This record gives sequence, structure tokens and C-alpha cells, in this order.
Amino acid sequence: MSFRFPATKSTAYPRRSTPALSRTTSATPLLKKQVAGARCIFIPIVVVSVIITAAVYGLRYTLYDAKSPKFTVSGIQAKNLEGTGRRPPRYDVTLLANNPNTRMSISYLQGGKEGTLALKNQQIGKGGIQPMVKQESGTSSVDVHVVLSGNGAADIKKRLKDGTSVKSMVLNVVVPVQISSWVRNERKDLNVTCEFKVRNSLTGKAKIASQECNTGS
Repeated sequence: MSFRFPATKSTAYPRRSTPALSRTTSATPLLKKQVAGARCIFIPIVVVSVIITAAVYGLRYTLYDAKSPKFTVSGIQAKNLEGTGRRPPRYDVTLLANNPNTRMSISYLQGGKEGTLALKNQQIGKGGIQPMVKQESGTSSVDVHVVLSGNGAADIKKRLKDGTSVKSMVLNVVVPVQISSWVRNERKDLNVTCEFKVRNSLTGKAKIASQECNTGS
């Protein structure tokens, strides 16, 4: 006959082991919350940045659209026409430049590509802008000087000194300009062609009888 000890609580009801929660499982909801929070912050920042950039570019191309100036010939005078000296004739053509930009200044830069002055179909001078001129925004007009020198032939001097005949002349010049504002700056070369007629002698203040100027870029 065998003797059995009565079953204890621990043997009658064995303890069940509870599996430990993995760190990955417990951390997943927190990670999702962090990602969602980051998205909530990042997306509005991107949207606001896009709106600001679009507004700046819209402002730049509407209020600050760089328009080219318009030119007219306001005067011309010749020097070194008298006598038989070695110095070639010098021509000072004054262009009246009108700035159509109310919010942008224009600088007319010295030099540029070579300009020419012709009397009818005969070239009599070469040169360019001298000196540099700056035109502030809101300024209606400024004088821009084109200084040329060249042909000193006696027949040309005689025709230019004649105070009775009307002289048909053509000015071709490239005017380098810098159009500036706090928003944008733009540099361009303007091709200016002016066909004009002059009364009186060029040794003094010659009168512009008629003219037509065109500006291209």
C-alpha cells in the first residue's frame, strides 16, 4: 500500500507563465503618434513657404516688371569743324531718356558696343555713351550723351556748318542699362536707332526738325 501526500496548492493549480510584452509592440503606438505629430507640423510649414514664394514672385513680375526706357534726340553739336587742324570732328548727341518704371531706377552705363552716326548714307563718326548716368525711379527724363568722333573730310565739315540746309542723320548705338530695385536687378543692351533731321549749323545749337527713334533689345 502506497502513501500519497495530499496535493498542495502549487501542485494542484500550477502557475501559468505570462508572456512579456515585446518592446516593439508597446512602442509602436507611441512612434505612430510622433510621426503623425511631425507631419502636422511639417505640412503647414511647406504650404506657407509655397504661398510666400508664389507671392514674392508674383510681386516681382507685376509691380517690378522691368520696362525699357524710351529715347528721343534732344540735341546735337559738332566740334573741331573749323580750320584744318589734325583733330577729327567730335559729335555730342544728346538723347532724352524717359524712365517708364515708377519703382525702378535705370543706370545708363558708359561704353557699350560701338555706335555710329551717319549723314545721309555716309558714316561720319563712331563712339558710345559718355559718361554713365543714373536715373532714379520716378524721374521723368534725363540726358544721355553719345560722344562720337570720325571723318574729318572737308566736304563733310562744309555740309555740317551750312546753316540753311536740312541735314538727314541716323544714329545707331547700343545703350547698356542696369534696371534696379530692391526686388530685382536686370542688365540689358538696348539697340537704339534714331533717324532725324537737323536745321541750322552743327557748330551751334542745332534744331531737331523731325525724328523717329526705335528701341530694341
